[in-house]
Amino acid sequence: MRGIQILTGFTGYPNGKKRAFSPGVEHLADDYADLVVAKGLAKEIPTKAAAKPLAKDGDDK
Repeated sequence: MRGIQILTGFTGYPNGKKRAFSPGVEHLADDYADLVVAKGLAKEIPTKAAAKPLAKDGDDK
């Protein structure tokens, strides 16, 4: 499961069942979240682990 931000309302069929999505935050299965993001209907919500800054030169320890 992954959190995504729905940008525009749409109707989808996750797990073969019709469902209406409204703008806002949703937690969807990874494969369905990938599909919705790829179609431009949603964007990823960065996780805290992904938001960590990269090491600067000399901070290789």
